[in-house]
Amino acid sequence: MKHSKQKKYTIPAIPKHVKEVKTNAAIPQKTVPQKEVLATKEVIITEEVIQRDATAAAAAVEIEEQIDAFMNAWFVTRQFVMEANFHRAHLHGMSTTQFMLLARLMDGSVWTLVELAVVLNLETPTLVRTVDSLEQRGLVMRQRNTVDRRQVLITITTAGLEVQAAAVEQFRTRLTTIFQTMLPIERDALILGLAAFARSSRPNQPEVNQV
Repeated sequence: MKHSKQKKYTIPAIPKHVKEVKTNAAIPQKTVPQKEVLATKEVIITEEVIQRDATAAAAAVEIEEQIDAFMNAWFVTRQFVMEANFHRAHLHGMSTTQFMLLARLMDGSVWTLVELAVVLNLETPTLVRTVDSLEQRGLVMRQRNTVDRRQVLITITTAGLEVQAAAVEQFRTRLTTIFQTMLPIERDALILGLAAFARSSRPNQPEVNQV
């Protein structure tokens, strides 16, 4: 039995133009691993957090410096007002507490003892003694609330208004002297800042004229 001869096949040569097409084919872009993408995002977030923390820290330092400056100025201002109040009260034969009470009533408003105790930060016995002494001098008067007879209302009298008006005028004269030494922009900044501070410290209470 004769064995059939196996035919040999040669692989045909690849045409030149086909090689060029394969050689010039677009090379697929390298896919960035997911881990590398996450790492890049983490770096961006970290930089934003650092910047935000740095800004917050700078703001906190600025506020601390402003608080120190405010407290230094406030102590001087408070001392001036206390001395002025004491001087005005002393001239009219009153204590500082009596003077503060008259100043609160000067606008003609009507207050109960409880309300005055809260706004003046006084104990009730101290307030009662203060009202008693001013009433004896004819500077304030008590009257029953016509709606609620349990309440006693405190109001200022004409004599009390005259005493308080004279004291306020003296204080305004001293303030005029000080304001004249300040620049207009400084006076505006002072008033604007104090008004904002008052609103922020007592947001739920109405503004009250106080001297």
